[in-house]
Amino acid sequence: METEDEPDWRAEQLLEKDYLVGVGFQWRRHSAYREGWDHDHCVGCWATSSEHEVAEPGEEPILREGFTTCADFENGAEYWWICLDCWATFKDAMKWTLSVTEAPRSTDRQA
Repeated sequence: METEDEPDWRAEQLLEKDYLVGVGFQWRRHSAYREGWDHDHCVGCWATSSEHEVAEPGEEPILREGFTTCADFENGAEYWWICLDCWATFKDAMKWTLSVTEAPRSTDRQA
């Protein structure tokens, strides 16, 4: 567990990705980026996001929804994913905007 004296390792991951500064995101249910693509990871904490995968006993839950890049992002819509926790923690520091005003439907994770 981190203390106030220890840096948040997620911040180190995100702040080195200057191509994500000021990017607009949208809230979406996870879907495969392309054929054969079965999951993605939160670019901040590496949480797994998938529409079909199931976590094995003892593994971290799999996310079904999250914030993802929009069509105007250089790599296109749904290229990068951000979990709700990382969004809440880093949206201001990363200058992220919510391009679609649709509110999160759920923060449930599949166990």
